[in-house]
Amino acid sequence: MKGNVGEGLELLKIQYPKISDICIKATQSHHERVDGSGYPKGSIDQEISLWGKMVAVVDAYDAMVTDRCYASTKNHHEALIELKACSGHQFDEPLVNHFIDFYSGYPLGTLVLLEDCETEYLAVVTKAHQSNVDRPVVLKFYIPKAMQYIDEQSVDTNCKDIKVRILKSVTAEEYGLTMTDISNWVH
Repeated sequence: MKGNVGEGLELLKIQYPKISDICIKATQSHHERVDGSGYPKGSIDQEISLWGKMVAVVDAYDAMVTDRCYASTKNHHEALIELKACSGHQFDEPLVNHFIDFYSGYPLGTLVLLEDCETEYLAVVTKAHQSNVDRPVVLKFYIPKAMQYIDEQSVDTNCKDIKVRILKSVTAEEYGLTMTDISNWVH
């Protein structure tokens, strides 16, 4: 396994003779860890290129959610939780946080069906929580049963004091809406 960095780099150079220095640096350092426990050099935080740190996060996520002979497959949420648990020692913490923000269980801009006090609402995800990827901040704006827009209300589904839950991700079309309709209403 540890030989794949050198072998991969050689293959890239042969296949793509004009490969950029950024790609070379990312390939060379994507198995390094910010605490120095990685390979091939055992480099620590500041010695690892930003590109290598970014590829390390993406590569680890891909390894966790893809069928591999050496490990059982994790689902999307389990993989994000594992990345978060490994941030700060294996992976660059700010990069993991950005990855989770962008690629959380409910990425920013995702339309969801929300249940709040037994009423269902459509809401759009506006912020992810790195500590709990299944419980983002949403902006509720529409009551599907009444087919009625409401004044926008921000709801932190991670707040323990309120009984709100996301039922599922949805599409605008499922409710006879378009994303243009929604973007004209939600500000």
